[in-house]
Amino acid sequence: MNSPANSQSNTDKGSLSQLPTEIKLRIIDHLKLLAEKKGSPGTSLLKLALVDRTFHELCSPTNWKVLDLKSIRKNFLNQFIHDILPHQGKHVRSMTLKLEFSVQHYALRQGPNSIQATDIITDEYGPGRLSEILKVCINVTDLRIFLEHYMDEFGNLTDALVNPIPTSLHPVAQLSNLTYIHLNNQTEDESFKEEYLVNLIRNMVHLVHIRLDRLGASFPTCDFCECPNVIQPVLPPLAVHLASLSSLRFIDFSMVDCFDWGWTKMKWKGALEGITLHRSTQLSFRAVHAFCSLFEDSLVSLSLCDVPLSNSGDLPLTSLPKDELEYVFRLPKLKKLAVYTPYSIEFLRLFRESRNITNINLVGNYIIGPEDLKSLISHETRIWKDLKSLLVQVKQVGKGRYRPREIADLVACGSQVGVRVECGSLAIEGNRLFEEYQSQFRLGQEWSPDEPSDSESD
Repeated sequence: MNSPANSQSNTDKGSLSQLPTEIKLRIIDHLKLLAEKKGSPGTSLLKLALVDRTFHELCSPTNWKVLDLKSIRKNFLNQFIHDILPHQGKHVRSMTLKLEFSVQHYALRQGPNSIQATDIITDEYGPGRLSEILKVCINVTDLRIFLEHYMDEFGNLTDALVNPIPTSLHPVAQLSNLTYIHLNNQTEDESFKEEYLVNLIRNMVHLVHIRLDRLGASFPTCDFCECPNVIQPVLPPLAVHLASLSSLRFIDFSMVDCFDWGWTKMKWKGALEGITLHRSTQLSFRAVHAFCSLFEDSLVSLSLCDVPLSNSGDLPLTSLPKDELEYVFRLPKLKKLAVYTPYSIEFLRLFRESRNITNINLVGNYIIGPEDLKSLISHETRIWKDLKSLLVQVKQVGKGRYRPREIADLVACGSQVGVRVECGSLAIEGNRLFEEYQSQFRLGQEWSPDEPSDSESD
């Protein structure tokens, strides 16, 4: 005999099944809205899909819109490809892949008495699996790929790879309808170079947003001197390709060595609205200024992390060299500016002619202190009349110049002029600059943004 609780559950399920399709759609829309407000996928929709076939069909476009295969179990992959994807693949719009590469050793027989050893680059999905997945998910417009070395059971890297990109990645080139691609290259060597990437994305003519983490240059150059490397034999292949895309609006580069002065030497069909340049340690003031100036009529958001590099190096400078102070950014459309730099407040003042800035994100350093920031927003010396928000990420509140009293004074100064100031250990989620800074901080790759010790600040 069914318990009262089970009877109630069956009644609820039956009642839901009997609802008209229009009401079912309204329930689904309401649950989707709740999930969006929470900022996470809604488990309620997954449960709702189990009520009956109609709910299953109505929920599938939402439940399968985002497909994350980073952690899929290998023993489940075959069943997933052959039993599930044929029914749900058409709903997938966003896909995340993680490819772990390793070298496997094979002995090939060349003749009756000849055996030649060879190395084959493989990934954990297995031969042909990625191709099978992409053939079914024909409506993907958003792709994120994480490239990593395979670790053995002891946590050691497998054999060093001459070229870390296996042929199994080639099927990605067939995704001609992509509007967003993110390639995160975490392999140990940097032999993944721009020419291979250009071949991979050549047919993606609808790209709106491209994000790249770690990409080697096919033709390394130097932006700072008169050495032979200044002479570029050809224009950067990736720049030539991206400049041809009229759809392109956002570039997001971290440790992309091929970005240099050469990117300013061509006409761009796309009107870039967002530029993110992070950790490109050989990028000069001249190159950054010239590239941004190409998009003075469209650029809305600019994020610079460890970029640009002064002729004097990346040591903290109280005053930039005179020639670099001439690179004033005149970007009338610019609204959002994010900066992580070892330089003084003079660097921020280079944007004084970008008069419509409303939001500034900054990582505090011991050259730029609260008093310097107050000079940017106070009534008497205010540069940006429309500034509404100033976020300052501080690694250690209470050390150096960022002490509670100084921070409180900065916040109060902002409130007097209508600028919302947040200063301290701020949330990083969704903030590209703060995320980049935090990743460097974890790896110990950043210069110290606060004063080293209390004694030095005194």
